Amino acid sequence: MPRLEDLKRFYRILGELKQEVGRTRTLGDLDWKVGLPERGVYFFFEPSEKRSHTGEGLRVVRVGKDPEKNSAKEDTTLPNRLGKHRGSDTHRGGGRKRDSVFRRHMGNALIKRDSIECPTWNSKKVPKGTNERAQERLVDKEINRIIRQMPFLWIEVNDEIVRGYIEKNTIELLSNYCRPTLDPPSDNWLGNCSNSEEIKYSGLWNSNYVKKSHTSKFLDVLEYAVNEMGG
Repeated sequence: MPRLEDLKRFYRILGELKQEVGRTRTLGDLDWKVGLPERGVYFFFEPSEKRSHTGEGLRVVRVGKDPEKNSAKEDTTLPNRLGKHRGSDTHRGGGRKRDSVFRRHMGNALIKRDSIECPTWNSKKVPKGTNERAQERLVDKEINRIIRQMPFLWIEVNDEIVRGYIEKNTIELLSNYCRPTLDPPSDNWLGNCSNSEEIKYSGLWNSNYVKKSHTSKFLDVLEYAVNEMGG
């Protein structure tokens, strides 16, 4: 199976990347953003999500990059993007779901799994001091707990086109949507409760690109980028 071999190679490359950056980090680490590049692609794992077809270790459950800049005042660096996924450190447990689709997807799954009453979760704006905002904070706190335990790796890629190419093809490679299932999610994976069929059937916290087929050539580009990080 060509996709199986590409997946095995992908995880070998990530093993090399882990050696280059020293270790995986979590967003709960005090030094989570030390040394992160301004531009790059990130790969999140989950402690309970283990690979079953491609060897030992955790499977990647979310792929992303720093977003394109739409304003001169906008901070679109990789640390800023990861910070929005991480959420606020205030005692209220605030989050940035309206800036982080990752948090929004996770919140929708939590609300469905735990039968939480939070009708404004997908609203664009909710007034401060309302019961709805208080309900959202309860969901945000749980997302903070989960997301800050998820190990991640990152790769520096300065070229915007190359970043998009790596992100897109990685998601396409990992996705199990409408194709033979490889490294499936565990039965208890939160994404199984998602109201998004793209997330539920791909096994990823991604909804874009999951229905497409990857090109194997992107692995050469990924491997080259890893080697460049090592000088």
